[in-house]
This record gives sequence, structure tokens and C-alpha cells, in this order.
Amino acid sequence: MTRSIGEIKKKIEKITELPTLPIIITELIGLLDNPKSTPKDINELIKNDQSLTSKTLRLVNSSYYGFPRSISTVTEAVVILGFDTVRNLALSVGIMKILKKGGNFDKVLFWHHTVAVAFMSRIIAKHMKYPNVEVAFVAGLLHDIAKVFEDQYFEKEFFESVNLSKEKEIPLYIAEQEILGYDHGAIAKRLGDSWNLPQSIVAAMAYHHELEKNIFPEHMTLVEIVYISDALVRLKKIGNSGNYGKSSVSKRVMIKLKLTKENLAQFLRDLESELNKGNSFLELINE
Repeated sequence: MTRSIGEIKKKIEKITELPTLPIIITELIGLLDNPKSTPKDINELIKNDQSLTSKTLRLVNSSYYGFPRSISTVTEAVVILGFDTVRNLALSVGIMKILKKGGNFDKVLFWHHTVAVAFMSRIIAKHMKYPNVEVAFVAGLLHDIAKVFEDQYFEKEFFESVNLSKEKEIPLYIAEQEILGYDHGAIAKRLGDSWNLPQSIVAAMAYHHELEKNIFPEHMTLVEIVYISDALVRLKKIGNSGNYGKSSVSKRVMIKLKLTKENLAQFLRDLESELNKGNSFLELINE
């Protein structure tokens, strides 16, 4: 029997007691956000995690970067990759550890969608000269993470929501509201706050489907970037986010951001190129 809205609400309200980022990932993000951090500081932290050390070295030596010689130390890898790239990899690895817990949602297809949205967000952010394109990447990477929480803690109801979205061809967040009484945007707000993520990223996670509800107007541009990225990736049918609603990009948002249909077509071409080069990144995340 499906649980009552009241029961689900009570459990969601305890979300701060639920999933957390691994400690080393939290510490690493803190170091990367500190302007005084050095590659040596990053090395001291990463070397304590064999998995992250291995993934960092494999990424820097992958065909994606095409460096002419083998890189053997994390310190040198951080210099070459940059703090932002290491943070993105660390976040991806940390979130993947959470993803692997329980549930029946197809995590591989989900991550194909999620990583594609991350790359697309960075592409659009670069085009728009957004102040921090790597923040856009992280926002894209985390935009649907609340669905993982739903899959783990409300597996039956989430499954019903995905099926309802598919049967009626309605947006998943509307199906979630009907069955759960909440949607992944509302849950994302609690998750982002509990992880002490930057407000801009929390805004993108929480409101990329319902722009008009965004309570952080100063971060609206990032929310819109993730909204467009999600729509374009779904149009290209890259991976599967569980959302079977019709995908389109609002003309109002395009006008506001001064984007044209030609821009969108170019973004899709750029994404295909990025994903072809970024197979190493995807493989490391999906291990």
C-alpha cells in the first residue's frame, strides 16, 4: 500500500539525518574552495584515499587530456587538471558512492543524463560568459541528485511516479507531486542545504523545472542554464532521468538570455564533441 502523504512528509523532513557526502569529499571541496590551498595540500588529502588517487591519475593520463608524458603524482595532476576539475571528479566519485546504495533506478542511464547536463551547462555558461563555468558544471552534475534519494527511500512511490510520467507523458515533477506530495526539486533544496552547498547550486537543483518558484533571484541565470541544459539533453535522449514529459526550451527564457535556435543547435554539436572526448570521465564515474 502506498504510504500517506503525511508519512512521506515526515520522512522527508528528516532528510538532514539521511545521506551525507563522504568526509574526504567534504574536506576536499573545502580545500578547493580555499584560495590559499596549494596542489601539495590537495595531494596530502587525496593520497589518503586510494580510489580517488587512482581516478585522478587515470583521468590526467587519459586520452581526454592527451598529455604527452605520463603523470605519476597527484600534485602534478592537480596542477595540470586544475582545482575545478579535481573538485568535479571528487564530487562525482562522492555522489556515485551514494548512488550505489539500493534502489532499482537505472544508475548508468541516469548518470549518462546527469553528466551530459553537466557538460552542457558548462558549454552554455562559456557561451554566455557566466562568471564561473565550473559552478555551472557542478550544478548540472547535481541537478537531479534528489531522484536518487527518492529511489532509495521511497522506491515504490518513485517507481509509480516514473510510470505515471511515462504513461501520461507529463513532467516527472508533476507525477511526483501527485504521488509523493513532494517533487525532487523540494527534496533537492533540503539536500543542498544539509550538504552546505553554495546557494547558487542549491537554487539550480531545486528550481530548474519551476523557474518561477526560484527564491534566489540573484542566481536565476544559473537556474536557467541548467533548465536549458536538461531540456536539450532530454531532447537528444542521452541517458534517462525518469522524466517522460515533453521537452522544449521556453522562448521567454531564450529571449531573456539572448539565445537563438542556432545557438541551441551549436550547443548540441559541442556537447557531442565533449562527450566523445569525455568518455574517460564517464568511465571513471561509473566504475
